[in-house]
Amino acid sequence: MDGRARRRRRARVHGPPSRRDADAHDRLPPARRPASRLGACGHGHVDPFRRPDGAPLQGAVIRGANRVTIFQRELSDDSIRRSNAVLMLYLIILSAAIFVMSMLEPKASLMALTFECVSALSTVGSSLDLTPVLSTAGKSVIILLMFIGRVGAFTLLLGLIKQVKKRNYKYPSDNIIIN
Repeated sequence: MDGRARRRRRARVHGPPSRRDADAHDRLPPARRPASRLGACGHGHVDPFRRPDGAPLQGAVIRGANRVTIFQRELSDDSIRRSNAVLMLYLIILSAAIFVMSMLEPKASLMALTFECVSALSTVGSSLDLTPVLSTAGKSVIILLMFIGRVGAFTLLLGLIKQVKKRNYKYPSDNIIIN
């Protein structure tokens, strides 16, 4: 019996494979159902805020875990440290830009200035048509934000600040009490 005939016979006896798999999947209790290969939600995309079994991700620090994993991969401490540094750097730059813009443009609403600054730093190109009525100094701040957003704040700082030489020794580590 060749492969094609075997598949036809199997389909006649057991039904089509997709329906058979779906029935077996539905018979399991929700907690024991395996994550589908289409993603945790089953719609063809993977939700980055959910584990493969569909449960929401929680902060590793809050859970007391010493490792951060996502999509069955462990994130290195260096990656986490860099992502935290980039996030904090962007928030500081954005806060400073909104503050400066609110001082330079007192007649503009704070919400519109925030939108313009976030749009410029994110380089998305959206605008509330506030840019043409800004002063020269305000336009300069927007231009600077666009440049920082395009090049990357972390990359800019790496180019401007002298890097520390790699050391072949390591200081002892210790845990400190926080909060």
